[in-house]
Amino acid sequence: MAEYYYTQGTDRHGPIDLAELQSLVSSGQVAGTEYYWTTGMADWATVNTSSLFSTQDVPSPSGGYPPRVDAPEPAADVPAPGDPIPSTLTGVPPGDASPSPTVPAAGAPGASTTATWSPSPMSATPTTQSDQGTVQRVAAKMPKPLWLIVNGIVTGLSGVFLILGIFTIPFAAVVIWMAVMLFKANTALENARRTGSLESLEKAASNLNTYFAIITIMTILSIVITLVAFVAIGASLSEFNRF
Repeated sequence: MAEYYYTQGTDRHGPIDLAELQSLVSSGQVAGTEYYWTTGMADWATVNTSSLFSTQDVPSPSGGYPPRVDAPEPAADVPAPGDPIPSTLTGVPPGDASPSPTVPAAGAPGASTTATWSPSPMSATPTTQSDQGTVQRVAAKMPKPLWLIVNGIVTGLSGVFLILGIFTIPFAAVVIWMAVMLFKANTALENARRTGSLESLEKAASNLNTYFAIITIMTILSIVITLVAFVAIGASLSEFNRF
């Protein structure tokens, strides 16, 4: 059988059974504004908020009928059935081991400390707002996409054609590498024009520098080879004229 506890002023009584508590309420010994608790309830509730009790005919001490009050907010903890204490009256959370209703308050039920949060400083962006416009202006003056793409295709095809020769395989590999540099430069420039990224502009400049460095070296080698070829041909012709 369920055991019930009830209050009268600041005093707590119980345990008693439901029938006895209903009798006390009906006789007016327990007013409708008093609190009661039983196993399974989250917190104490006023008598006149429960359908278990009829308080319509119970006069209040000052005459008339006791005012209907709302039930208190449930406590964070479920009160211990063996020793419940009305948290609303004493300030002690339900389930406290002390049976005395005058125990000092142990703090608001469910209270918790809130950790102080402070935002971490924002990391510096690689490109400032003023730099973005500069990057876009510089990128706009760089070689146009069509020029880079056409040169990349022509250079790549030249490498493919050269790779068919046995002695020109190393040369073909270098030419294909040059084509790759052009395509990379074009991609980086497009990104710089679109976003104003300084990093993209630097990548484009690096790829173009590599391309022009290689083509300069190859041009010099071509000139040297051509001169050597002319010298060799001239020497051969002079030897041929002796006969």
